[in-house]
Amino acid sequence: MLAESTSKHTRHIRWQLFAFSGSLLFLELALLRYLAANIWNLGYFPQLVYLAGLLGMGGGLAIAHLLSKGLSRRLLFLGPILLVLLMLWASTYHPNMPGFLESRALLDGQWYTTSLSPHQRTQSQDVRWLVGLFVWIVAIFFCLSQHLGRLYKKLPSLQGYVWQAAGACLGSAAFLGMSALWWPAYTWFLFLIPLLTWLTFSHVESWQRVIIFVCAVGCAGTAATQDGQVHAIAYQSPKHKTYWSPYQKLDFAQLEEGHEQRFFLFSNGLFQQRLSLPHHIPRDYGFLYNKRMQDGKPQYSNVLILGAGVGNDVAAALSLGVEQVDAVEIDPVILKIATQHHPSRPYRDPRVTLHKEDGRTHLSHTHKRYDLILFADPHSVLRHSPLTQLRQENYLFTVESFRQSFERLTSGGELVIYGAFNVPWLQRKLRAMLRKATQREPQVFGQADKQTILMVSRNSPSSARATDQTLSLATDNWPFLYLQSKRLPRPYQIALFTLLGSFLLFVFILGLAPARGSQALEQRLWLTPIIFFGLGAGFVLLQSKGIVQLSLWMGTTWQNHGYIFVGSLFSTWVAALLARYLPAKSIVVFVLGLSLTLALQVTLPTSTITQVTGSSLRLVTALAFLLGPLFFASLLFSSLLRHTSAGSFWIGWNLLGAVVGGALESLSLWKGYAFLSWMAVCVYGAVLVGLLLYLLLSRRKQAHGAP
Repeated sequence: MLAESTSKHTRHIRWQLFAFSGSLLFLELALLRYLAANIWNLGYFPQLVYLAGLLGMGGGLAIAHLLSKGLSRRLLFLGPILLVLLMLWASTYHPNMPGFLESRALLDGQWYTTSLSPHQRTQSQDVRWLVGLFVWIVAIFFCLSQHLGRLYKKLPSLQGYVWQAAGACLGSAAFLGMSALWWPAYTWFLFLIPLLTWLTFSHVESWQRVIIFVCAVGCAGTAATQDGQVHAIAYQSPKHKTYWSPYQKLDFAQLEEGHEQRFFLFSNGLFQQRLSLPHHIPRDYGFLYNKRMQDGKPQYSNVLILGAGVGNDVAAALSLGVEQVDAVEIDPVILKIATQHHPSRPYRDPRVTLHKEDGRTHLSHTHKRYDLILFADPHSVLRHSPLTQLRQENYLFTVESFRQSFERLTSGGELVIYGAFNVPWLQRKLRAMLRKATQREPQVFGQADKQTILMVSRNSPSSARATDQTLSLATDNWPFLYLQSKRLPRPYQIALFTLLGSFLLFVFILGLAPARGSQALEQRLWLTPIIFFGLGAGFVLLQSKGIVQLSLWMGTTWQNHGYIFVGSLFSTWVAALLARYLPAKSIVVFVLGLSLTLALQVTLPTSTITQVTGSSLRLVTALAFLLGPLFFASLLFSSLLRHTSAGSFWIGWNLLGAVVGGALESLSLWKGYAFLSWMAVCVYGAVLVGLLLYLLLSRRKQAHGAP
């Protein structure tokens, strides 16, 4: 009878661990997207939220063993309260990231395309609220994750990790699935209501349960209310509809201006595009076509538009006689809005072929040739992933991308780029990139609305002009068009030192103290936390590199981000399952596998993957190539965890290492993305050296009869 009761209790703990870890990761991803939609320009800095969440979870897991049962319950009760207060604050005040007081912000040599409302122009540029936001997010996940650490104490380390990894994998997959279905933000938090209520039911007082339930409902209600407003328009409340695409929050607004209806699209609260009326199209978007007629050339016949957006450029091409248009747009919700609401209905025209994919991917895989390839100001206001510095359009604006585009032109075709590139060094940089990619001298045209147009024709004479050596040209390894030079901008330096300082604070609090109940051998070897810390840092570096690399090969789509993000978590779960049954000596095989797969990532030419025929086979090959080191690193981690006690303490250290690894990823702005692989090699090399020293020291202690 006692055994049956113990078994039932163990199963209950497992399921709680599974559900709670999944809920935590789900909440982190949901909060990240919600805050990016309510704090202007935070979409450019999603790492702030993601790393704050990791720091809170790592600290909570590492310190859980030091907390009394009563204090743990009070912190668990505090977590949902802090969460709903944060959401209310963000949705009420809509703060603006410091430094963004102009529509074209330039922060220490990095250029941002943004927009401002009248409310934003009067905002303070005090950065203290940003530091407060970071601490607030850390506190939320610390309060919740310390409870996860207490659950860990009731299971063997590796067994608990198996259930945690499974929960994290399912939680991230669930959120990505809801995003893929375009479910609005309030449904994310509705999903968390029963989970938070059930998970905290037996751990807090009855009156506290009611407050936690009210807080969870308040989160969903706040998100639902937020979808009924467009805060970027301060002077009136327009008729509008809110959509949540897999990438961003989109507001479609219809305004009255004089006697005309105007249609606007906002992305994460920032002005994105205007859906032009039919009689405005030739005036606003007809420059290229009118110039071609003035030059006495026949009108373009076959046109490719990259970043087609709401369809204004497509409508202009159709109205001015183009016979066939290929329109490429990555966001399916933008295409839906344009198809339903654009006054000219360009996407319903039989001459138009829609491609819902990444522009660089289309260039890489199409065999068609075009009279005109138009980069139609494909700027975004968000990062591709919270784990990388890559913006959605970065791989479109590289020398290699321009070279591919030029090769897709017909004999008299033209490559055209336009946008609000009103910074002199940015214009020079684009010209130099086009010159290097095409060996032609580009023409530059300016318009009254500050739009800059750069054009290169196949018929243009060759140019032998040397490239300005002071310019850092964007390439596939360093795809940062908007960064003036290869260096780490000051805001990133401040953020990096802040994260490292936060980490050192946790180290000070922990005092490198071992967990209560740890084996005596662990208590005497300071190498143990460093090993687990390094494994976390290396894992995130490889995860970031995998997202970047797959984005180059297969496109900067949300699916490809999800393949790496969920795939890496799935590999940790599978590795934890296997490690339970493999002998201890297998650790040598794991080390060799990690070393071999890392060596392949560093030495194998990336063109090897792109030469694989068939998109499905290429995807499978790429995932095996990118996830291989992560799988062996997870096997190594799980094997070490299997032989330790107090699993939450070491997993906490692993997450703290992940925070530092995520912060180090920003060094790609200085050295490029190939540097991430070398950083991972160095980190894992240090881990292996530390592991070897650990084994040598432990054997020496045992030989001398140490406990």
